[in-house]
Amino acid sequence: RTWSKISGGLPQDDYVKVVRQDPVNPNLLYAGMEHGIFASWDSGKSWTKINNNLPNVSVRDLRIQARDRDLIVGTHGRGAWILDDIRPLQEMADTQGKSVHLFPVRRATLWHLFRRIENLGDRHYKAKNPDYGANINFYLADSTKTMATVEIRDASGTVIRTLKDSTVTAGVNRIVWDLGHEAAVKMENDTGAGFFAGPIHPYVSPGTYTARLNVNGEVLETSIEVRSDPRVTLTQNGYDARTKLLLELRELLSRTNTMINNSSTYHSQLKELMKRLEERQDVDKSLLEDIEKTIQRISDFQDDILKRPPPAMTYRQRPRVREEIRSLMRAVNGATATPTQPQLLRLESLRGEVDEAQSVLSQIIATGIQKINTKTKDLPQIPVGSE
Repeated sequence: RTWSKISGGLPQDDYVKVVRQDPVNPNLLYAGMEHGIFASWDSGKSWTKINNNLPNVSVRDLRIQARDRDLIVGTHGRGAWILDDIRPLQEMADTQGKSVHLFPVRRATLWHLFRRIENLGDRHYKAKNPDYGANINFYLADSTKTMATVEIRDASGTVIRTLKDSTVTAGVNRIVWDLGHEAAVKMENDTGAGFFAGPIHPYVSPGTYTARLNVNGEVLETSIEVRSDPRVTLTQNGYDARTKLLLELRELLSRTNTMINNSSTYHSQLKELMKRLEERQDVDKSLLEDIEKTIQRISDFQDDILKRPPPAMTYRQRPRVREEIRSLMRAVNGATATPTQPQLLRLESLRGEVDEAQSVLSQIIATGIQKINTKTKDLPQIPVGSE
């Protein structure tokens, strides 16, 4: 037996603290050094630094967590670090000769997360958790800037979510699916006020889904297994009932946001029309009064029925339809139980409220906006309420 030098590519002015062999790919070695971590895919003939966001810190120990395929890094003075989901490193050989390669996706879990402040307080040590959801890892040979699109499809082939990333580069890239459906139609000019702002993506039920990657003219697919939180006793039927309720609420929220967007457009168009007409000398004052009244009707409709008026400070004002829908969605989406009878009854009452709001908006269009359009049809102006 003889010794072979395996330090090619390692900095010669540094110290190797630990070397580990990957349990899945025996040709893959990891070296912890005084200033970071290196990997070799050819049993040590060449090495590449894989620090990513790991500081140039002394790496004293390395472990590979076999179940989840995570690389655990023990450092001197900077704590423990984890490189999540190293399957792309273990299967890098599969990318040879390919312009695009989509790696198999690690099983994802619908974890039920708790807020730290409620059980530990907000002064305890904490570190960043892994990204919630499914890691969709893919390799690109070309460094040309491009857009990567991932479609998530359910068992029937229906696209339930579309994810895009314009920052992909040559090498291994990752797009994370948060296990949610598409959110409702976005409310335009949303200021994001309140404690629970932002889109709500209804969680999927446990099952098998498909990720379809489209990048650089190539389309690749892989399956994603989504399992329930093993600590939660909710049945598959319970998860399905939860998702069904969430999607119905999402539809109501989309209708509500669409009414908000449309009525806001009507409001701004009417104000612009008023401004133009006030510059003319031959305009009937009754027309200006009609416009002013319709503008006020739209403002009242939005503020009294659809959404909290600015500054929209959550608990400081009573909730309108939009806030009521979002509140119920958050409650159902964060629960680990089958939807309750009161929640189902509230869905029906909200559906009635949205229908009623739609009727009010239709009345404003029919008795206000259309009447104004008729009076101003021969005047140069912007259309109000046009599609």
